[in-house]
Amino acid sequence: MEHFELAAQLYESSRRLERAHCQIFLLNARLMELQKRYEKAVQVNRRSFRYGLRIKIVLLEGIINTYFEYASLKNRELKHLQRKLQERMPDHDYSTDSSDADPDDVFL
Repeated sequence: MEHFELAAQLYESSRRLERAHCQIFLLNARLMELQKRYEKAVQVNRRSFRYGLRIKIVLLEGIINTYFEYASLKNRELKHLQRKLQERMPDHDYSTDSSDADPDDVFL
């Protein structure tokens, strides 16, 4: 039973890691948009816009860093679960030669 619980935890951790990567990708795209707007505000010397954009950029960078830490944690957890699951897997005997088997029996 523990094998199935580990497999379920492994699946859940990998799903969460994938979602964190998607969020990081989306947040990085948003950050690039804000940086372009900030550079445009610098070019036209719009100080009132620059301040608000700079605050948004700093906040978004903090959120991205938090997601990076979360993804790193989930990655370590995923590797740990993979190791535990591999340790619990029964050893397979790969020394038997499959060429002796009947080709029709392969899919049975």
